Amino acid sequence: MGISNGIAFQDKLSDPPTVNALYPVGTVRWETDGNGVMGKYEYVQVDDAVLLGQFVANDIAASTNCNKVTPSGSVGEKIRGVALSNITDDYYTWIQSAGHMTGFIEDGVAAGDALTGSASAGSLDTTAGGAGENHDGFTAVTANVSGVPALREVYRNL
Repeated sequence: MGISNGIAFQDKLSDPPTVNALYPVGTVRWETDGNGVMGKYEYVQVDDAVLLGQFVANDIAASTNCNKVTPSGSVGEKIRGVALSNITDDYYTWIQSAGHMTGFIEDGVAAGDALTGSASAGSLDTTAGGAGENHDGFTAVTANVSGVPALREVYRNL
């Protein structure tokens, strides 16, 4: 349980998502993991089901004020963070938006590659330098040569 902006959080980051909001959407929380590594977390509402380890982006079509997120799915899309659990459509939960995290990255990514949204739902890929692409500070910590998108270590500057 952490404290941020005067809020004493009563839930754990690992608690299951809820149908009712426990905090205002957009609340930010800083917390260390079991290894003492600091991470940044944001409270969001999802639109469309999200799987553990999928990266999410703002769902502008579902929420003009960017209060909802959905699995990323466009090349170069701005990424908000990664899902910490499986999340049911319209539920509220925490995502990790910075620090050391685990999420899906595409095959062929090398350790140290800058990452951006890909066409695969919830997965990041290397930046190709194309128009509109930005990596938002995401970097692959471990490579993926599995032949398919796979859960790998990723880092985003705090």
